[in-house]
Amino acid sequence: MKLLARIVNYLLGLVGLKLIPKSADAFQMTKALERLFVHIPNTKTVIDIGASNGMWSEAAMRTFPKSSFLAVEPLIEREHFLRAIQSRTPRFDYALCVAGSPNDEILRIRVAEDLDGSAVDIDGASGRQVPSKTIDQLVVEKGLTGPFILKFDTHGFEREILEGARKTLHTTEAIIMECYNFSITKSSLRFPDMCLALEKIGFRPMDLADPMLRPTDSVLWQFDLIFMKSDAKVFLDDRYQSH
Repeated sequence: MKLLARIVNYLLGLVGLKLIPKSADAFQMTKALERLFVHIPNTKTVIDIGASNGMWSEAAMRTFPKSSFLAVEPLIEREHFLRAIQSRTPRFDYALCVAGSPNDEILRIRVAEDLDGSAVDIDGASGRQVPSKTIDQLVVEKGLTGPFILKFDTHGFEREILEGARKTLHTTEAIIMECYNFSITKSSLRFPDMCLALEKIGFRPMDLADPMLRPTDSVLWQFDLIFMKSDAKVFLDDRYQSH
């Protein structure tokens, strides 16, 4: 079988293609969510922070079929996508704002040309003004209940968001955090520091998904780390194989 695979890969290589093992998709987000669901099947609400066009939420809804979803997205250019999902999915809602700290009511966003690279301007010196609400505030306004999953795609603004989610974190079972191997903003945390910061508030990493290499030199750029409560059952056994 291995010889056959090598022959097929040689032939595919002539046209720029390659066979890869089925196990190679283990670190895709869809697979990581399936693994997470095994441990926390009773999640009531998933809050998608930095939701973009809602694509992540739509995919996650297939894995968490009974959970409600709230997408938090500051760019008005994304609203028609989110409204379309809302119109066909009763358990989906959205808030057009930045998730921030209790001290923020208005923040500035540096809007990237492709929209995907947009980020909060920490200094507030330039960019588009957008409203800011805390996660705790949104939970009350939308009448959301836990247990929660919080998903972050927030480009270095994570600490401020966590500060505004203190009450919600008490009933949060998992955090899906986009983490970086580089300091992408002046205030952003690299992934080792993010792990330490979340451990201080009671969460440990239990899985990862979607590793991405920097195209210029193939160095690890970012990945999503999935954290669960430090006292979760998965952490009670330190052995590699349980008997």
